[in-house]
Amino acid sequence: MHVVNHQSIKQVYESCKEVLSPVWGSEEARAITDYLFREKFGLGRTAIISKGDQPFEHEDELFPLLSRLQQSEPVQQVLGYAYFCGLKITITKDVLIPRPETEELIELAKTHITSSQTIIADICTGSGCMALALKHLFPTNHIIATDISLPALTVAQANATTLFKTGAIHFEHHDILSGTWSFPIPHIIVCNPPYIGLNEATNMNSNVLRYEPHLALFVEDEDPLLFYKAVIRLFLPHPFPLIFFEINPFYAEALVAFCNEHQLTCILTNDIHNNTRFALIEKGDLQQ
Repeated sequence: MHVVNHQSIKQVYESCKEVLSPVWGSEEARAITDYLFREKFGLGRTAIISKGDQPFEHEDELFPLLSRLQQSEPVQQVLGYAYFCGLKITITKDVLIPRPETEELIELAKTHITSSQTIIADICTGSGCMALALKHLFPTNHIIATDISLPALTVAQANATTLFKTGAIHFEHHDILSGTWSFPIPHIIVCNPPYIGLNEATNMNSNVLRYEPHLALFVEDEDPLLFYKAVIRLFLPHPFPLIFFEINPFYAEALVAFCNEHQLTCILTNDIHNNTRFALIEKGDLQQ
């Protein structure tokens, strides 16, 4: 019988960090290795310490994953899922990986949802993460999720089917730049549209540029507020909803100026990293 001399768990863990560090940097390499070992092999930090001398028996599973990570592929795509507001969300190359900052947008929005009759729209839904989180928090509310990308909507619908019953969220194929809206008028909108200027791409990490959909990331430099303006203009003729945007800090003041031109109140909020990341927009004066 052929006997395999496995390396110890601790040795393999350290080797992973070492291999990934040139690609990701030492701090991120450690975070990725921790995430991979915990999610894929059930080995959290405590287990790595307490069982570190035991043989690691998952080399055949680990090496293909490690190879992908060495090519700058995000660990969430390698595993096929990410967590958002406590929910496990399927991720593919067709959708953005949910960011922790976007969870903060949900925290801002949920305090304003006070009725089961509230109609909520998630525009540019992507993986559906915001719509899914809001449905989890407010299961009886009517939630509409729209996107121009059919592959993204396929992912979002699959996520909704996994987490909730079929039809729990109303997914719609829609181009927000079309200037039309044939669905129920929402009371509240959450929206994380493309907001990165093409001129910023040179400063971005290769894992984002190579593995996440550019359609969901980038906007032309000539009009970086294109999608924000489209959403706002679309609902100006209607009873105006409360809008929660995730924004690019570079264009925050320009968004405030645009809102002022249309007699809208725009309140900016910083994220946990102290970057101006969110805008709360309403017609008239917001009550403090």
